[in-house]
Amino acid sequence: MIRPLRSFALVVLAVALLGTGTAPAQAAPAAGRYIVTLKGGVRPAAVVAARGLRSAAVFDRALNGFAADLTSAQLAALQRSPQVAAIEADLPITAQATQPVSGGQWGLDRIDQHNLPLSGSYTYQHTGANVHAYIIDTGIQISHPDFGGNASVAFDATGGDGLDCNGHGTFIAGLVGGSTYGVLKQAKLYSVRVMNCAGSATVSQVIAGVNWVAANHQPRAVATLAIGGASSAALTSAVTALVNSGVFVAVPAGGESGNACNSSPANVAVAYTVASSDKTDHVASFSNYGTCVDAYAPGVSVTSDWIGGGSATLSGSVSVAFAAGIAGLYKATYGDAPSATVTSWINANATYNVLINVPPGTANRLLYTGGL
Repeated sequence: MIRPLRSFALVVLAVALLGTGTAPAQAAPAAGRYIVTLKGGVRPAAVVAARGLRSAAVFDRALNGFAADLTSAQLAALQRSPQVAAIEADLPITAQATQPVSGGQWGLDRIDQHNLPLSGSYTYQHTGANVHAYIIDTGIQISHPDFGGNASVAFDATGGDGLDCNGHGTFIAGLVGGSTYGVLKQAKLYSVRVMNCAGSATVSQVIAGVNWVAANHQPRAVATLAIGGASSAALTSAVTALVNSGVFVAVPAGGESGNACNSSPANVAVAYTVASSDKTDHVASFSNYGTCVDAYAPGVSVTSDWIGGGSATLSGSVSVAFAAGIAGLYKATYGDAPSATVTSWINANATYNVLINVPPGTANRLLYTGGL
């Protein structure tokens, strides 16, 4: 299970990786649900049909493979198959619940200026009306008045209606494109629901959402993926493919006060990995760090939209929304561009060396809108 990253420690059940090859003679492989990555040129649907696999979710864009419930015999056969590149258990990843914290709407104020003190305003030149933002999360309450009709349901990996019954996805959407709290005031917001009402999922459900966006996204696309857990080769491959399809993807560094390179999707090289800072420019005590971190953004006591039509103030993975929003400002201003180009512009225009208590080996870089 995957939950939104929080300002509190994640409790992680490690994802077991099973390489191809013959299983050990002393123990039969365990039955269960697995993610199977196939070699190039092998059609996932054909493999699923030929082997009579049940409850299969087929991925054909972000990942060449499928997830399915396998018997021990089916798993052993796939481990021996020359068509298979890797097999990964679709095991749970869990996190503590998001907790409301005190504070207010300061994040927008911080990203439009290089230095403190805060000016008390957010200045922008573009509303992002031509930008498409995919919120891969718990869904979006599309009827929230702050979205002004710009939010819609795109996909639901849980079998539901794509609407948010948790709150986290609506919160992230509000920071990206809400009229009150958003970096982009008129962006098109798409609910790509991969988590249930408890804010949990499986790796394969997340990949299903990523796969859908890779196949269906519009031009000038950005995405948030505010989740995290143990390093997953399948998820890393899927997110990499999504970025390579033309979508700027913002992911969180994580909230375990550890090395961001040890978790996915924080360790995806082509995604934009964001750590958290507070309104005094101190690095958040919970934030992960290391060479996988691209930049910091407001992530402590940030206010945004919430289910029920109101708002909430949270800490944690919310910092990803500011990165996606700034990428959207770039695309609204200059047109569509590869993520590497957008990343270079964001980094070149960022505020350097103002953050306090940045761990060694981590970039002292704070997101800035560049006046867009």
